Amino acid sequence: MTEEAKDLFKNVSLKERDVVVLLYGLNGGIAKTPEEIAALYGVDKNEILQIAEHGLAKIPATVDDLKLLAQKAQEELKAKLAQKKQDTKPKKWDSELLNIDFSNNSEK
Repeated sequence: MTEEAKDLFKNVSLKERDVVVLLYGLNGGIAKTPEEIAALYGVDKNEILQIAEHGLAKIPATVDDLKLLAQKAQEELKAKLAQKKQDTKPKKWDSELLNIDFSNNSEK
């Protein structure tokens, strides 16, 4: 979650934050439906909608602001994944390591 998004959730309970984050995909993931979130928490869809409503009432942002934050979070996640992928690419062999002479070891 971006720092900007974290600031919005200062006055929101953890449960409300989690539901809103999942609902709008603010964690860099794909937004989940109320039904999917309800299944995760083992509660009714209507309870998720109520939790989201209470949380959104405490957040000083519009739905459009949240959608922009979700887009930023997705871009940040993609950048982190690309960096991680680049960091794990095989390293080139050092040319000196490839020029090892094994001829002295063949006879004893």
